[in-house]
Amino acid sequence: MICFAYPMYRSFKALETKEEDDDTQWLTYWVIFAYFNMLEYFVDFILSYFSYYFFVKLFFFLWLAHGNGSVKVYKAVIRPIFLKIEGPLDKAVAGMPNTKTLEKAAETVTSAVGNAAHNETNPKNE
Repeated sequence: MICFAYPMYRSFKALETKEEDDDTQWLTYWVIFAYFNMLEYFVDFILSYFSYYFFVKLFFFLWLAHGNGSVKVYKAVIRPIFLKIEGPLDKAVAGMPNTKTLEKAAETVTSAVGNAAHNETNPKNE
């Protein structure tokens, strides 16, 4: 809950400000969160042997969420890895047979969410 609800709330707030620093902080948080969860998926069976793993993970994400922890981890760890594999990743994504289908689905969902949000904020007077 702490790793989802508070960052989600802060991300919403960041999107509503004109400053870009908070957008960067929360976008990097979510990139690290996704990267961490992807990595954890493959090594969870090993990590489960460490009795304090949950607490270490919790404090790590608390540190990411407060201050500039997420930006520091992104610049020191994630960015260098991504820059090394960016070319092959771009080729792999471009070569995916369903890329256009996924883009179309994303556009449809985005449009539906936008319409729902608009209807929620501007209800019809009947």
